[in-house]
Amino acid sequence: MATFVRTRSGKWKAVIRRHGWPTKAKSFRTRQDAEDWARRAEDEMVRGVFICRDAYERMTVAVALDRYAREVTPHKKPSTRARAVLRIGELTTQFGKYSLAAITPELVGTFRDRRLAAGMANNSVRLELALGHFVLMQPCTNHKLTRKSRHRPSTLSPYVEFNADEKPSPRSIDVNSR
Repeated sequence: MATFVRTRSGKWKAVIRRHGWPTKAKSFRTRQDAEDWARRAEDEMVRGVFICRDAYERMTVAVALDRYAREVTPHKKPSTRARAVLRIGELTTQFGKYSLAAITPELVGTFRDRRLAAGMANNSVRLELALGHFVLMQPCTNHKLTRKSRHRPSTLSPYVEFNADEKPSPRSIDVNSR
C-alpha cells in the first residue's frame, strides 16, 4: 500500500511498503505523478517484475565511463588502452550528462548516425557502441567493472575428462560420451 506525504518543500513523497519487498520512496512535483508512480510500482510488484531503478537513475554515464577508465582500461594493452580512451571521450561527450536509466535507443541511433555522417568507418562506430554497451550493462548486471579471467577451454564440454600431460586432439575427444 502506498502512502503520500507532502514535504516542507511542497513536493509529494510516495512511500510503498509491501510485504516481501523493500520499502520504496520517491518524490514528485504533483500528487498525481506520485500516485501514478506508486500504482505502476505496486502493479509490477504484484506481477513479480519490479526492478529497482534507483541506482541507474542516480548514476550518470560520465561516472560509469570514468569508473571503467580507472578500473578496466589500465589492464589493457597500451595500444588498446589508447583507443579505449578515445572512445570513452567520445561517449562521454555524447552521453555523459544522461543517467543510465535515460539512455534510449533513439539516443544511441542518433549517436550512430552522427558518427557515420562524420565519416567514421562502420567498424569504428560499432566498436564505440560495443564499449558503451559494456559500460552501461555492467552496473545493470551488478558486476564489478574489472576484467574477468578467460582461462577456460571453450571447445571442451565440462564433462570431458582428459589427461593433463597429453595434448588432446580434436579427434581424440568424444563430446557425446559423457
